[in-house]
Amino acid sequence: MKLKTLILLIITVFSIVIGSALIVQYVLKKKKLEEDRLRYEMYAEYRNSDSYKKAEASVLLEKQEHDELLEKHKEKVIERNKKDEKKRKDDLAKHRRENPVYYERLEKFKKAYGNWAHTIAMRDVVIGMTCEMCIASWGKPNNINTTTNTYGVREQWVYGNSRYLYFDDGVLTTIQD
Repeated sequence: MKLKTLILLIITVFSIVIGSALIVQYVLKKKKLEEDRLRYEMYAEYRNSDSYKKAEASVLLEKQEHDELLEKHKEKVIERNKKDEKKRKDDLAKHRRENPVYYERLEKFKKAYGNWAHTIAMRDVVIGMTCEMCIASWGKPNNINTTTNTYGVREQWVYGNSRYLYFDDGVLTTIQD
């Protein structure tokens, strides 16, 4: 009998604790809903107020002014880019007129040498060029000294005015100018 009473007492206490927790949870939810309702009413009231309407109008006006400034800036940039492009084209045309030999060489070398064409047309040499490219750029050397060893073939091309090119297996590795 004592066990039954103890079990009933435990069940009753457990029910009271759970019931209390549910009541507290219900009260907190109700309080939150009331706070949300009040907040919404205050917001709705504010949205209908003159100060909100003035602020909204001010923001819209600022946005419109910003958009207008942005459009003007965009137009200026487009106009400046057009002027820059025209100047670039005019400068290129002038350069072509003043340097016909360079452009003839450039067109001639573009097909044969691709990215190296400009360097060759400028009569420059750069490490990594082939013998053929160096001849196209500087012309044939006055003398060629060749050394052959187990590592390959090394050539020294002698030009006038103490200019030398050194090749390892047909590729320019050193420029002495």
